[in-house]
Amino acid sequence: MIRTKNNGHYVEDSVIEYKWKAGYKNINEFYHLADHIAFLDNSDDENIPSYLFELNKKNENEFEIIIHQDIPEYVKRRLPSIFDLIIQGDTNNDIFSI
Repeated sequence: MIRTKNNGHYVEDSVIEYKWKAGYKNINEFYHLADHIAFLDNSDDENIPSYLFELNKKNENEFEIIIHQDIPEYVKRRLPSIFDLIIQGDTNNDIFSI
């Protein structure tokens, strides 16, 4: 486990999975309350996390979307509301990794 390898405390796998799923659900539901959100890829514990994309609130109903690299396919499944925002802002249809 990455957590214990980096001298963190032990956490049951079921707790990690529950919080992981809840985190996606919550950010997808409540992203509009934040002024700025940065999404990073930290899936490789050997490298520094990299920016995927950012949301910057322009006003109550509008976000600036900054895409730093190809958007992984899982964003469509795990963050459908945010995915819709990205698609609306993507005029070239070239946001996905292959």
